[in-house]
Amino acid sequence: MKYIASVFAFCAALLTASAAEAKVITYVGGWAIGIDSAVHGCYMSMSYDNDVTFRVGIDRTNDRAFIWLQHDAFNDLSEGETYPLEIDFDNGNRWKGEGEVIRTSNDSLLLEIPFDRSDLLRDLMHRDAIYFYHRGELLTSLRLDGSHNAIDAMLECQRQYD
Repeated sequence: MKYIASVFAFCAALLTASAAEAKVITYVGGWAIGIDSAVHGCYMSMSYDNDVTFRVGIDRTNDRAFIWLQHDAFNDLSEGETYPLEIDFDNGNRWKGEGEVIRTSNDSLLLEIPFDRSDLLRDLMHRDAIYFYHRGELLTSLRLDGSHNAIDAMLECQRQYD
């Protein structure tokens, strides 16, 4: 069990763009729940077997929420560029937006997708899978097991943080 907790802590640390400013405070259903003081917000994150790390968080500094999607394949992208993306759920709800490539403190690249709609959080809570597309091509699909409880924990973390 200690090994699993250590693996989760390591994966969560890899996710942070400002490692010294983000801290995991608990785990809920396999999701790391943490606070990122750089954006004055809480987040939930999960690392997957396909080398994808997925993070959903609240950014009080910019008054929005965000998704971070990290994969080694993104290291071929250009930092600062934006890419049109579609996010699809297993119920057919599709969201369109842009992902901006940002560099993390461990020098890898990720896509940051800002959003301000609570409907997207609701879909994350109540759906079994999420799919990311770029110009019709599937980038990755991820299971959302335990996301309902993880989002509840993230929102409670934010209430406490505020």
